Amino acid sequence: MNIQQKDTNQQETFVVTTLEQARLLADEFKLRVLMAFVDRPATVKQVADKLGEKQTRLYRHVDALLEAGLLNVVEEKQKRGTVERTLQAIASRFEAEPSLFQGESGKESHAPIRGQFQMAADAFLKSLSADARSRSRVDPVCLRILNRVSPERLEELHRLLMEWVERASSEESDETGDDQRALSALIVFSEDPK
Repeated sequence: MNIQQKDTNQQETFVVTTLEQARLLADEFKLRVLMAFVDRPATVKQVADKLGEKQTRLYRHVDALLEAGLLNVVEEKQKRGTVERTLQAIASRFEAEPSLFQGESGKESHAPIRGQFQMAADAFLKSLSADARSRSRVDPVCLRILNRVSPERLEELHRLLMEWVERASSEESDETGDDQRALSALIVFSEDPK
């Protein structure tokens, strides 16, 4: 058996700099697949088992994430005439470069982010179904806040939000528990240009 080790350094935060990377992260299933590789290196089979999916369904998604540079190959080993790859997400958190959503003239192009909002809206509406509410322990929350604050308070609120995001995204899952709940959030925090 031939084993080839690769670099296993995982960044804490990766800044998405291409629209292709943003498009992949906007796809709910690809994002679920990527997040399954965050905690520890795993094979496609291990992630398929974790997600309750067929291994064959994951291959094209994993290949797209690898090609976009969002996954790293940690180890490759020859196994029965094929190569088994162990992969890991390149970071534990992903953020978009703000300039990514600007057009050539420097003005914002809302098309890429509009797709993310549409997906979030669809997921929110799905969570409002009677079946989803009967299985949920918390009510879904959707709100828009408009307020006037000082630049210092704006920075403080941003810092507090990012601390919450860090805590929410680094929660350890109890893989042995049968009562696991998926957490989903889409957060847009910006200074209103008015």
